[in-house]
Amino acid sequence: MVLLCIHRFIPAQRTFRRCRDLSPKPTIHNVSVHLHSMKPQEGHASENWPIYIEDILHRDLQPRGQHRASGLLIDPDRDRNIGADYIDERNMSVRRKGTPRYIARSVCIGQPHMQTHSLDGRPMPTLTGEAKLLYVQAYGQERYDQFAEKSPFTCHGAIPPSDLPDPLPVFVHRPCHDAESIFWTMFAAILHAQPASGTREPWASKRVAELWKKLHEHEIPDNPADYDDHREDIFHTLALPWARYFHPDLRDVAQLLYDIRCQVAPEYEYWTPRPPDDYLHEALQRLILQYLVEHRDKDIALDPDHLRPTQSAYP
Repeated sequence: MVLLCIHRFIPAQRTFRRCRDLSPKPTIHNVSVHLHSMKPQEGHASENWPIYIEDILHRDLQPRGQHRASGLLIDPDRDRNIGADYIDERNMSVRRKGTPRYIARSVCIGQPHMQTHSLDGRPMPTLTGEAKLLYVQAYGQERYDQFAEKSPFTCHGAIPPSDLPDPLPVFVHRPCHDAESIFWTMFAAILHAQPASGTREPWASKRVAELWKKLHEHEIPDNPADYDDHREDIFHTLALPWARYFHPDLRDVAQLLYDIRCQVAPEYEYWTPRPPDDYLHEALQRLILQYLVEHRDKDIALDPDHLRPTQSAYP
């Protein structure tokens, strides 16, 4: 259910982003998607409405150009933007606001981050089997090909630099930073999730407690020049120790999160040419769709009354 909710939000955010009317930093606290039934009425059909994952998985698709609204995206911060013709995302007061634990690293410091992940990357995920068939039925082969790598040497159609530029480019808040916020939201939710039939731990392991402390206590610095983002340690963890952060019943989801982590790790502002605005949203949608298809009959129920502990027995 967590992944379904995340996948619902990604295409909704892509749609609203084009309208420039959405809070730039989505988190579980300020944006939600509520699905509901809507009777077909004049004016509700559009080729721009997002297609929800349930419709894709069940092949319950309207003809292209006749998609109908099937949900409400609720954004309590939206009133800040009403009446504004354009949001100046170079403005410091806009670009360094957000929920600290979920804010993208570059947004947090108001400049492109300077981590070495930006010198390497992962290509756009390819879909296989039923997942690719469902994608093409929903969005068309043209969109699939649009985001496909045209060369074995590119990632998202771009080439990473051999070194970071000096001086750094001017920071602009881009949709890729919103995708990173989605990753942080997923990471926190799944790290904390307790499977209904899974073993309940009395205390968190020391490594989980230390990781949660870094995430939970992260703050937006007053002076970014002297700041170290301790969440960055997460991007240096290899696949095997990464899986040990999560409940054993959620190891497959942990691998999905690891793949998403590899996509959001670089600062793509340095790459040539800069990838399309919604390339990371596309990558996340593909990864989650492939996972949901492959785990269609392996849904893991979560315990709504208990969260996994994040405090260690030893200080």
